[in-house]
Amino acid sequence: MLLRAPALGLASRQAAERRYLRLNPDASAPNLTGEQRVRAVRDRRAGDRAVVGWARNNSGALRRLAGQVAALDGLDPDSKASADKVQEALSADDSVALLGPLAEVASLLAHSHPALAIQLNQVTADTDQIRLMTQRTDPENS
Repeated sequence: MLLRAPALGLASRQAAERRYLRLNPDASAPNLTGEQRVRAVRDRRAGDRAVVGWARNNSGALRRLAGQVAALDGLDPDSKASADKVQEALSADDSVALLGPLAEVASLLAHSHPALAIQLNQVTADTDQIRLMTQRTDPENS
């Protein structure tokens, strides 16, 4: 979505985006008001930024876990495919790329490598908690 604020008679990209979000209902959440849609998008983005910061600050731990997953032998085909995604993400410059693949492989390792699965699930729990902490809680805008 590329918004041209001046063409819409608005002063900024943010104002144009706010208008767009207020006027266009989200099919996945049709019961939200325009302001609630604006707030939901902004909260999601704030959560994404917070998780990115956390992942970058915890890059060493994420890469260590990813290395452990990538080094596993004797995995079933589904687990192996997920472990391969982790190994591929491990080569990325940004540790944020590890979050999705690590979350995906966690449930597949629950029976064969429970201790590692617990650590991987903790990463997901931590990122979920970070997202929750970034949501505004002011009752005035609820």
